[in-house]
Amino acid sequence: MRYFETVKQDGFARLLKKSRDKTILSPGLINVTGEEFTQADKYTSFHPYPCDTSFFLSREQLMPLTFSNQLEIQYSTSSDTHDGILFIPFNPLVPVHSNYKVELKDAYIQYLNDIESLNEKRIGLSFPILLADDTALLHKVRDLNPSIIALNEVDRLILRSQRLLIGKLVTLIQELRAPDIAFYAPGNIRPEFFPVLVYLGIDFFDTSSAIIAAGKDIWFTNSGYSKQQVSCLCYACLNNRPLKEHNLLILHQKIVSIRDNLSNDSFRDFVEKEAYNSPSTMTLLKNIDQEESQIILQYIALSKSKRMDCIGQESLHRPEIKIFQEKVNKRYQPYPPTELVVILPCSSKKPYYLSKSHREFIRAIQAGARNYKSSVEELILTSPLGLVPRSLDMTFPAAHYDIPVTGKWSEEEVKLVEDQLYTAIIKYNPRIPIIVHVPHEYYEIIDRVEEKLISEYMLIRTSVKHPTAPESLKTLSGAIESYFGEMVSEPEPTPHRFFDWKRISAVADYQWGLGVGQKLLNEATFIKGKFPRVLNLFQNKKHLANFHPFEGKLTLSLDGAEIIKNEVKDYFVYFDGDKLKGSSLFCVGITKASDKIRPNDEIFVINENGELIATGEAILPGKEMVKAQNGAAVRLRNRAK
Repeated sequence: MRYFETVKQDGFARLLKKSRDKTILSPGLINVTGEEFTQADKYTSFHPYPCDTSFFLSREQLMPLTFSNQLEIQYSTSSDTHDGILFIPFNPLVPVHSNYKVELKDAYIQYLNDIESLNEKRIGLSFPILLADDTALLHKVRDLNPSIIALNEVDRLILRSQRLLIGKLVTLIQELRAPDIAFYAPGNIRPEFFPVLVYLGIDFFDTSSAIIAAGKDIWFTNSGYSKQQVSCLCYACLNNRPLKEHNLLILHQKIVSIRDNLSNDSFRDFVEKEAYNSPSTMTLLKNIDQEESQIILQYIALSKSKRMDCIGQESLHRPEIKIFQEKVNKRYQPYPPTELVVILPCSSKKPYYLSKSHREFIRAIQAGARNYKSSVEELILTSPLGLVPRSLDMTFPAAHYDIPVTGKWSEEEVKLVEDQLYTAIIKYNPRIPIIVHVPHEYYEIIDRVEEKLISEYMLIRTSVKHPTAPESLKTLSGAIESYFGEMVSEPEPTPHRFFDWKRISAVADYQWGLGVGQKLLNEATFIKGKFPRVLNLFQNKKHLANFHPFEGKLTLSLDGAEIIKNEVKDYFVYFDGDKLKGSSLFCVGITKASDKIRPNDEIFVINENGELIATGEAILPGKEMVKAQNGAAVRLRNRAK
């Protein structure tokens, strides 16, 4: 059995704990000083590792690592028993020349053969990151069943070849890492790189950078480093301790901040803010977004209730935003009986319907539409999301983002909103009028979209001054009233609490795919409850689902899941037994899981007989569930008795 379990994952970043224990170990620090360091012990665990990476350890000099706060280095495994990981370093003395990679591979294969002969249950080993593309080698490493893998040369590549580093790390995450296997980047890595490297999948660092920096009279700070003494109130500085201890405290503080933000669903916000500390860290983040964002999308947690701070242009490339845009493009469809579309600006307050401006828009629209209220569809333009349908304005991240407002958009933002709006409009019948009620600053976007549309589409602009000005609101109501006044037919009858019905149907499509909303809600469906409380869906006295307004998501009962399971194409986890017990489904019992499952997704559990036996919330991405030997994969909500 491997040593770790994943407690929480968001993208490639995760919190790891010791298997069958509650102690969080990662992201963490590995101590290379061989000395006890008492400050901030509760936040991390110390693991001895040779600071000098050129120091060669023969295979007889083995290093058992026990992941606790006090450790002793042992260099023999003759008759010793240990509850930790037997770590065997790989530091070959291979000269750098034209055949370096070939000789490195030969030395590494011998190293793996030596480890295999030890027949240890829990091992840690090294992996030369330059060999990441060797599939046969990766299979051989995986067969050894390591608990932790030290990735050699991360410290060198992060300064010299970031794109190469990113590509190699992503390959290793896909092919080698599992939820119970930790990645460790040894060597001289400064703390300003910690957040973005954790974002890229590293779980452990070591303290060698603090020691090396202290030897060069370099002071670590919260935002980087300084070659001159800094004013500091840390424990080490107040007590005139050596510079090394000050630097170690900065490392610990960075790890604490990373853990806090991972726990609080704000890690990407933290990474962006930290990346501004140096050109190198920002370059690394930009390269990740440009080179590997499509792969990270498969691992990112989308359903959250934490505010998302979008502070710069980098936020336009956030995985959560790209997933939202993709889902709106593919899973949002006009809800019948739509006869009119109104395009509105966003608001600083979220969700939009709570803002003063949007309350005025809604009143003006309803005053003009009268009996045809259910026939009006509202689309909201915003950066960085692009476009938010009114029926999805409670979902994450539409209800949770915040941006600095200057009144001007960059060309990249304009293009983004233009593309999203065009994709939404062409889903409507060209005969349906589109009222554009936005500030004049938005007209550049509207003009661009009009140029792309066929001539049959009719866009009507109603903002006289500002959209919330009385004249503008009057014009908006008048345009809507004029259109519906010409309608010959009466409005189609709508279900009980139509606007709640419409919102829930759209959210169901957004979560599980097109057509799910119509399957879940029909003429027999009854909605109970009132905003902002949880709404309950019933059908023939059976409880189907709950809609959670603050999270903007649906959770299903077994009856509700049974109704829609044939309409859902993904989001299935297959269990190798008949029935489940307890509140969690563990990785060891999973035979297969849908690749599209992301952390926090609502999923369906199917047993070996093909029967639906539970619903729950994913802890891990579907891709990761079948890789692990231990740890929970799903938090169960409802299960068959």
